[in-house]
Amino acid sequence: MQIEHLSSDYRVSLLSKKDVPKIYQLYQGNPLYFEHMKTQPTLENTEEDLIILPPGKQKQDKFFVGFWEKEELIAVLDLIAAYPNAHTAFIGLFMVAKEEQGKQTGSKIICQLLKHLKQEGFSTARLAYVKTNPQSEHFWKKNGFVLNGEEKDQGDYTVALMEKML
Repeated sequence: MQIEHLSSDYRVSLLSKKDVPKIYQLYQGNPLYFEHMKTQPTLENTEEDLIILPPGKQKQDKFFVGFWEKEELIAVLDLIAAYPNAHTAFIGLFMVAKEEQGKQTGSKIICQLLKHLKQEGFSTARLAYVKTNPQSEHFWKKNGFVLNGEEKDQGDYTVALMEKML
């Protein structure tokens, strides 16, 4: 996947260990997300996000990318190609910097992402959000995702799955 084409408005790059402090800073600006996950961001779990994979997926299937405006990290996206099937791209995490929220930045990035995924040959985008997080549900519905009826117990919280046909 050519990640540089994920956005025409922002510079996009694969994130690595050297970016962990900037990712962690972005995470800290989103305490509500972590409240629903019943955890807090740490440097350790931030670094873990760079490598964690769903069952059966390989390192080459994961794209943990940052969206940059000049030198500022304004959003992060964890994208898993061909999961849970060959025609689906899974959004494992999408988070926008606090300063960019309410400016349509997130919706603009998702719109461009979905167009690119379709060009890459995917027919569906899928994600899971924490059921107790109405802000997340609202964002994804606003961007055309619909509940597919599946829920998964994650121990401390339950996620609801959503999909969008591309």
